[in-house]
Amino acid sequence: QSFTDQLRLNLAKRLDADFSEIYTAGFNLQTWQLVKKTYFENVVKFIEQEVIQRQHFPELKNIRVEWPWEVFYDWKRFEFVKEKSEFTVKISGVIDRIILNQKTNRLWLIDYKSSLKNHSSYLSWIENQEFQLLLYNHIVQNFCSEPWAAEVENLSYWQLPNLAIKKGFAVADSRFL
Repeated sequence: QSFTDQLRLNLAKRLDADFSEIYTAGFNLQTWQLVKKTYFENVVKFIEQEVIQRQHFPELKNIRVEWPWEVFYDWKRFEFVKEKSEFTVKISGVIDRIILNQKTNRLWLIDYKSSLKNHSSYLSWIENQEFQLLLYNHIVQNFCSEPWAAEVENLSYWQLPNLAIKKGFAVADSRFL
């Protein structure tokens, strides 16, 4: 089912009605209305993309959204470790989305970006010092104790608001992870 302009508008109006009582201090009402409108439009685009994804890729299953992680970096041994010590620094973050490909039993790690203009394709990640998704891959495959932990086969930036999936890295052979 494709989304019509009217369906998108109705969804955004419903979100606005459902959240009409929410008002954030520090914004004047006119500014807050613009922020909400943009946010709700992005939510509708996310819903539309999710529906399309489920239709075309029924083997994908959402595992986690905004999954918090933390590790420690041992600055004497130059490596990530699980335990805190006098020589470690805590590093933590959130992976925006984790998806399981049920056909392969491997994970997709997704990071949403408002713009991809400052992010390159995987071929130049190291040259451009873009280590975010590579770090996520390392964390999930080496430090994750969740029952859903598995090998990663896809690292991607998905761009809001149009949810373009143009930049990332996907492999089928675990030797390349």
